[in-house]
Amino acid sequence: MTIAPVRPPGPGRVTSRLVLESDELLPIAVDLAATALLWPDLHDPTRRTWRRIAVGESCEAFVISWPTGGSIELHDHGGSAGAVVVTAGDLVETTARPGIDGGVVTTTRSLSAGSHVVFGPGHVHNIANHGLGPALSVHVYSPVLSSMTFFEQRGDTGLVPVRSEAITDGGAGR
Repeated sequence: MTIAPVRPPGPGRVTSRLVLESDELLPIAVDLAATALLWPDLHDPTRRTWRRIAVGESCEAFVISWPTGGSIELHDHGGSAGAVVVTAGDLVETTARPGIDGGVVTTTRSLSAGSHVVFGPGHVHNIANHGLGPALSVHVYSPVLSSMTFFEQRGDTGLVPVRSEAITDGGAGR
């Protein structure tokens, strides 16, 4: 499999910055989403599967295949911002943030093909496929992912980190 280089964030713009903002990641994700359906072995998954499809100094991108019922635990992306574009199927994103009373405030939104989410560092969420068939999405992160922390939501204590995973060479959960 060939990993494509990431195009600059915008028509003809070249950047030497190593960190892009979430609004700069969305056009990259949209461009890559146009080819996501062409990636092999991702169309009828039995488990959540990902492939790194682009990497550069400032960001990296993954295509993720979600079987019906597939999900990832509540997590962040370390210090990375991100953009997600759903290319096929339906996903549900639930975000979690500390509330002013020490509890957790959650927000859930449905994402159908063509929908997108952008977020900055510190965004805690989970994504699940509650649809009737598989789903496919493209995820772009900047800077390149170096860690992900996974959380549990515990009543009055709020969001509790349960583990962190170092990410190297496109590994771990996305």
